[in-house]
Amino acid sequence: MDQPILASAIALSATTSLSVGTAAVLLRAYAPFSVAQQFSVLFQQFPGRFAAGIARALPSEPLGSTLCDGRAEDELPHFNQKVKELVDLFTGNSIAASCLHNGELATCVNHLWLCGMSRESACFAGQNSLKFAFHGHFANVARANGKSISPADELFDVYRASFRPTEHISRPYTAIAYYGCVGHNKKSAQQKWNGYFQDMKPENPDFLLGASEVREWREAVYFQTSVDELIVRLPTGSEQCSLESYEMFANEAGLGDV
Repeated sequence: MDQPILASAIALSATTSLSVGTAAVLLRAYAPFSVAQQFSVLFQQFPGRFAAGIARALPSEPLGSTLCDGRAEDELPHFNQKVKELVDLFTGNSIAASCLHNGELATCVNHLWLCGMSRESACFAGQNSLKFAFHGHFANVARANGKSISPADELFDVYRASFRPTEHISRPYTAIAYYGCVGHNKKSAQQKWNGYFQDMKPENPDFLLGASEVREWREAVYFQTSVDELIVRLPTGSEQCSLESYEMFANEAGLGDV
């Protein structure tokens, strides 16, 4: 679904304890006040369960140019200003903030995530006291296309070094997202992954694991990055197969039921 806030609302309404987030709302294409309005509804209706992720990318063409009125694609200062406006709307440092709430949403700023893959994004997130999420899968796809992307641990170091604590968020907080599959062995994991793409050429997965390899892989990611949250997506050719993969991952990682 191309509307992550709407998708989050549907998922939150259909569950009672699941944490749901956007990964991510492409803020350059929207007005900060409009995004803040929608975020605030979910923050208030589902306290503690919604994580608001924002990113600098644009929707694919031709939608991207249409939403951004044909402006040049790389407008980092423009995006940074939008992020600051969004944060100010929640912390009350904006005249328009009173239209959203009476101060009770100020602590929700610690549920705002900046999703990025560059040193600039990592530094900006830290300087503006935001949580920082590194999309490992998109980074690997970018590397495969010849782009230079710093490893997650280096970006996290940049983020932590630039982080400015506030009354709402006292320490840097990181997440990393990977896509892959888990099976009884690597061969079955590969089959599940290929099944997701059907007639399309499969992307390269970030991991293909036999069940017995899950715990070691997970521990290695935490050791290498010191990340706070590891997010995995396990797409397969069917919902039932995906659920089985998530259950297998959770059980082998010692996470309990999913």
